Amino acid sequence: MLPSSQRLLSIAATAAALALALGASPVHADDLSDFEAARRAYDAGSYEQAARLFERMVGGEVPQIDNEVLILESRKYLAVSYLFLTRRGDAETQFEALLAQDPSYQLDPVAFPDSAYELFREVESRVRERAAENAAEHEAAERARRDRTIAQLLEQQERIALLESLAREMVVVRENSRGLALLPFGIGQLRNGNRSFGLALAITQSFLLAGSIVSFGLHESLRGEPLERWNDPQFIRRERAYRITNIVSVSALGALVVIGITDAQVRYQGTVRTVVEREIPETHEGVSAELRFGLGSAELRLDF
Repeated sequence: MLPSSQRLLSIAATAAALALALGASPVHADDLSDFEAARRAYDAGSYEQAARLFERMVGGEVPQIDNEVLILESRKYLAVSYLFLTRRGDAETQFEALLAQDPSYQLDPVAFPDSAYELFREVESRVRERAAENAAEHEAAERARRDRTIAQLLEQQERIALLESLAREMVVVRENSRGLALLPFGIGQLRNGNRSFGLALAITQSFLLAGSIVSFGLHESLRGEPLERWNDPQFIRRERAYRITNIVSVSALGALVVIGITDAQVRYQGTVRTVVEREIPETHEGVSAELRFGLGSAELRLDF
């Protein structure tokens, strides 16, 4: 049995708790009388009877009483009664249920035996450690979920950018012609999609054509000169330079024309696909994306 001083303190603490229970929420008269009967058995040292009476109130999975304060007090006295009956495991179960209902609950070390207070503190430490582990696991799971959400949002943003890029590109299919591939000035290469070689041929052949025309014109202008000029060495050198320049430019032009036509026929493409960029009508200033982070959440906002 408890010392008289501890018993008085226990009675005072219980009375205060009951007063709080009566003031905070409604208490059925039968529940209160059952609690008082169990408490009297506990104070009398009849721990088996006290345990049996408290079990009727809170011993099952679901308490038979509704008042939260009475449930806490009943679990406390039931746990201590179990401890007196050397049912340590059952006492721990009741202390765990008590702390699950009210994690901040404290057992009065003066009103109860040291063994009860030590067991309560042990259970309290274990419950707090388990709660911390659960909180860490929950935080890790929430962080993983948030990372997955962010990854999905970024993937969605990349997909939208890709779709926008694809929407800006248009594939133009053009049927080619072998007849056009017979034309000079790189037309066959341009029709086959070989733009760089086609432009090189066009520029070079144009330069050679201009050179041949100019050299031919200069050479023809010499035909009206008097016969005595044709015996002049300087005049002869000029005529020769014009003639050779014309022959070289015409020959080079002819060679490049043959090379260009041959290349256009060898690399002939019946169908040519080209990608061109097209304008997309926009009702707003464009597409903007904003990634927002919040407490346990992430949001991607797209404005079109």
